[in-house]
Amino acid sequence: MAGKARQNALTKKQQALQRKILTDDEIRVFSRYMRESMGPGLAALLDEHSLSMEDTLRFRSLSARMVEARTEKGMTLKDLARSLKVPKYKVDYIERVSVKNIDPGILCRYVEALGLRTWFGRWKRLNSELAARMGLMPPQKPGKS
Repeated sequence: MAGKARQNALTKKQQALQRKILTDDEIRVFSRYMRESMGPGLAALLDEHSLSMEDTLRFRSLSARMVEARTEKGMTLKDLARSLKVPKYKVDYIERVSVKNIDPGILCRYVEALGLRTWFGRWKRLNSELAARMGLMPPQKPGKS
């Protein structure tokens, strides 16, 4: 039983780490580490598919928090998609961190459905450039922060 409790505790620690909103420095470190670990083929693959390692790392915390909240409410992905009246694959894009395929309107409705408006606002403030590129907030004017 002690082993199972320890396993659950590790899972909770891992979940907490996944939903942590990373700083710019942490993003740079993780991105560099991932690129070095996976070799030059990773950069080519990302470029080929117009994907950004940094955007994926930034969005991961939001996705993890949303999955956690949905699960806590006892909802399946299908339940959530049905309640939002959207195809399941559109919600799956959010949970699978498919940043370039995410519909900002559906993302905002998902946030509201789970009661994560405050957390989402914090995420947007800390990731304002990505949030603006995703259409989640107005673009920043040059020279303003």
